[in-house]
Amino acid sequence: MDYFPVIEADDYKDDEEFKYLYAHLQNQDFQGSEKEYQQLILIADQYFIRDGLFYKIAIPRNKRVNRVYP
Repeated sequence: MDYFPVIEADDYKDDEEFKYLYAHLQNQDFQGSEKEYQQLILIADQYFIRDGLFYKIAIPRNKRVNRVYP
């Protein structure tokens, strides 16, 4: 029983919310407006790509959150 879909690089490229960020991190490519580029630069350091998968770096904000999850 496989409940979770398999995520591939093409899924990120087609996603409306993350396609610009993924392209920027993958090959420093950006196709959008200047305002969108400025917003992207502000959050780009919080994400990384490893083996084609997209991850967000999150720092725990309180004592109870002491584990990091992908």
